[in-house]
Amino acid sequence: MLSSISSFVKELLPQIPEVPKVTITAARIAADGTPPHLVRLNTRPAGDDATDSFLFRIPDVRKFWVTEEGSQFRDIHRLELQELHEFLQPYNLLPMFHPWKGIHLRQRCRVPTQRILLQDSHASCAGVYYLFWSFAMDDLPRNKHIPRWINEAPDMDMSHSYYGDVFIVKVAPHEYEKEGWAAYEDVSPAFLEILTKSPSYGQLPL
Repeated sequence: MLSSISSFVKELLPQIPEVPKVTITAARIAADGTPPHLVRLNTRPAGDDATDSFLFRIPDVRKFWVTEEGSQFRDIHRLELQELHEFLQPYNLLPMFHPWKGIHLRQRCRVPTQRILLQDSHASCAGVYYLFWSFAMDDLPRNKHIPRWINEAPDMDMSHSYYGDVFIVKVAPHEYEKEGWAAYEDVSPAFLEILTKSPSYGQLPL
């Protein structure tokens, strides 16, 4: 009887389509000191209990973080790299219609955001990026190779200790597919250059 009722209720509820996997190019900052480089990654479902759940699909870096805790104890922050003519125009695009629960909306609004004004020579790298990092200090080595312009950003609420490899992915200009999950595009080789030097005229106020 109960199973019949449960099946009936499920039929009445809107069905959320399975999030499709995509393959993307990300920037990897290795903990062992290997120079930053590009890697091809598949995406995977974000799950419901992480700070990145609002993206619905995230880069699958479990083979780099090795342990279950390395992947479970993860966090993100958002990088908005802007050209001069976009000065003080925050991206922060929130779709008008989105299958977010309240918790997903709160997650999105709480993501630490760093805004940087690009030099003209780096204009091709403008856009929105997410940095994925682990804080599994008992399972992964500390990553001491994060660029200072990220690690010591004055507009971040707190400083972080990064463990294991760190990954940076780029989202498309529209940021989300019509179904609500993250829309990605490949990180360009030019982005690697700004990882090794300051990319900007300065930090933008929030």
